[in-house]
Order: sequence, then structure tokens, then C-alpha cells
Amino acid sequence: DLIQMMGRAGRPGYDIEGVALIMTDNDSAESITAGKSDQNDLISAEIVESHLHEKLLETICTEITQEVITDIDSALNWLKQSYYYTRVRRNPQYYGIKLPNNIGEFELILEEKMKDQCCRALERLSQEGLINLDTVTGECSCRPEAAVMSRQMVQFNSMIVILALSPLCSLKELFRELSACAELQVVLKRDDKKILNEHAKHMEYPFKSSEKVKTDQDKSYVLLQLVPDRVKLVENMVKEQEYVAHGACRLLSAVIELAIESQSGGLLESALILQRLLITRIGGKNIITILKQTKSWKMVFIENALTGIIKELLVDNK
Repeated sequence: DLIQMMGRAGRPGYDIEGVALIMTDNDSAESITAGKSDQNDLISAEIVESHLHEKLLETICTEITQEVITDIDSALNWLKQSYYYTRVRRNPQYYGIKLPNNIGEFELILEEKMKDQCCRALERLSQEGLINLDTVTGECSCRPEAAVMSRQMVQFNSMIVILALSPLCSLKELFRELSACAELQVVLKRDDKKILNEHAKHMEYPFKSSEKVKTDQDKSYVLLQLVPDRVKLVENMVKEQEYVAHGACRLLSAVIELAIESQSGGLLESALILQRLLITRIGGKNIITILKQTKSWKMVFIENALTGIIKELLVDNK
């Protein structure tokens, strides 16, 4: 099981190598490696259950962009080769499947469940305009939106938020909508509220007079707006702000690609401005890495423009 999961590190079609991390306690470490590097020396560790079903929409979307999945049958065959399928067969109760007395009946139930999951995933992706799906033949194909979602590693719910952005989306709206995305969420702790509420008073787009920082989304909204102003924060919030800013830049790369595709000038302008504002916090090297994930030739002029901006910022900082 361990070797099978390690073999799936990296993204086929995008990455030429992958990294697998084994997290365990000190007592178990030696039993896993036996002091050797050869994979054949790895011995059984504690069983790890699959979480593929929790991110099935994103994973199937990526497989469609790579043309691994082209219809419902190929989706089912792909799923049956996954670690998730292996674990469902071995531990069906964990995944909500009651184990019948008849083994043959279990195989039929499992087959039906896998097919149902594939069908529902394809239908949902189609409903949101990410793929083309022929309801008669079951054939599916990638749309530009799906390619962007996969390339920028955007979560499904976040992609829905991005696709719903107005073509004339303002900076204020962009701050608010991005803050709702899972990629930017950081946990709001009790001690954070007083500090964040004080900073929120001086934001470019503050809360309404009666509103306070109450949720994780509110915290992300404040931290994101404080990035351009280089506001000094307590140590733990600095790391959280970097996390929020980095996640926002990745999502903005997706927004920029989609805005170009749909010729939404207002949205493109807002996204470019916000991404530029965030550069100073993330750092020039990292932002270029983010932009290089976008392979479209339409992004070349944006990368060149931002490279010039970064050089100017680095010179100014020196």
C-alpha cells in the first residue's frame, strides 16, 4: 500500500518527478526503512485509508484534461485502479458500505457505487461548465476552464467562485470573493480578533460599521488587504499572511487566464493589479514560479511585464 501511494507522487503531464513524505513516529521509523533506501526493504506500516473520494471532482477533472478519462467507462476503469478502490474492497465499512453476507452481492454493490460516483462527478463538472459531457454516449472532453483549474491546482468549490466573478469585478469584490476560497483559509483564534479588528479599521475596504472579524474568512479578508501596506503583525500571523498571499496569487493566475479567455477587461485589470500588489509580500522568485505554471502563450506578455515590475521592486528594496 505504501509503495503504491508513493508511485503516484507528482502530476502526470505536468511534473517530471514527485516527492513522497512518510510521516511517522520515531518508534515506527526504523521498522519502515530498516535503515536502507531500497524500496524493496520497506515493510508494512500502519494502514492509511484513502481520501480520494473527498477530492474526486478535482482528480477526475485533471484526468480528463490529460485524456486519461474520455467517458464513463474509462472513468470507472481508472477509479478501479486507484488506491481508493483497493481500500474500499478491504475496508468497506470505513467508506459507508455495508458488507453483505454474499460475496458476489458485495461485488455488485461495489461496482454500482463506483459507477455512481463517476457519473455524479462527471455530471457535476458538466453542470459547472468545466467539461463537455454527452449524456447519451457518456463521452466527455475538457473545456478551457478545466485545464486552468487543473494547471493552477484550484479546488472545485473555489473554481465555482472564480467562474461566478463578474466581468467588471472590482478590487473590493475580488478581495471579498477570494477570501471565501479554501486555499486562503486560516484558523481564527480567540486572541486574533482584537488585533485584526484594530487593523481592519484602516483597511482600504473595511467592514461595515457593525461588522467584526468573526470567521476564518473574515481573518483571510483582513490579512489579504494588509499585504500591500506591509503592516507589522505578530509572528504567527506573518506566516499565515504569507500563506494567504501565496494562495491568492495562485488563484489570481487562474482568474487572469479565464479573464483573457472570456475577454473580461474589468476582471483582468483587477486581477493584475491585485497580483502585482501581492508580489512585494511573496517575493519575485516565487511569483515567477507561479506564473510559469500557466503554459498558455497568451500569458507571455503578462509574465514579461511582471518580471520588469519585480526587478524594479528588488532594486528599490536594495
